[in-house]
Amino acid sequence: MNRDTIHSYHNFLFPFKWELTGKSRRTPLSKRAPIELIQNQQLLNKLYWERFSFDFKCSENYQTYNEYFYFYEAARDVLNIEHRKNNRADQADLVTGVQYQYTQKNSESKYVIRLQSGEQFELSIADILFNFYENGVGVFTFQLYNNHYADFEQILKINDYGRRLCPQFLGADNPYVDAAKGNFLADTISIINTPSEFGLDITEDFSYYNNLENIKKAPFKIPNFIQH
Repeated sequence: MNRDTIHSYHNFLFPFKWELTGKSRRTPLSKRAPIELIQNQQLLNKLYWERFSFDFKCSENYQTYNEYFYFYEAARDVLNIEHRKNNRADQADLVTGVQYQYTQKNSESKYVIRLQSGEQFELSIADILFNFYENGVGVFTFQLYNNHYADFEQILKINDYGRRLCPQFLGADNPYVDAAKGNFLADTISIINTPSEFGLDITEDFSYYNNLENIKKAPFKIPNFIQH
């Protein structure tokens, strides 16, 4: 990858809450969202996800100097669980979390944003990360880079359309999502050339919201490019 050609980086984050199904609301949150099950990788497919942690060192041929000085000690503790366990006596008072990295992406993996106008943006996938924290909090992240679109307005469109998870509003006539697709909702968002349990390509077209019965049952659907 020639970094001289990169015009912008984009991080799209999906924060969420998580807990085990079938647990009573009276059950303590630590039991409903036991971080040790995530740490032991009992709930994630090992074929596609692996544990990931920062190893903050400043030594010859180890390219983490910038990261070491960018993050304060508290941030390093959160980002590097093993470092914290080995070096902090007060670990019980710290936020516990674990990060996983998607292993099946490759140089051809793309995050594709297609607009209703026909305009399309293909972003390369640097990383797909899955962060779980104790007390049922999590963040799903796409780390993307753009080496095709240098125009500032194009970069704004990537941000505006690429981060949408659902229509901001619905129109009066079916297809209801068409009104939102003219206002910062992409026509489709796809992950392509990325091996997964659902094939190489995954697309969300937001057509779920054209069915009012769907909306009555669940007004929000996690989009396919995250859910799958």
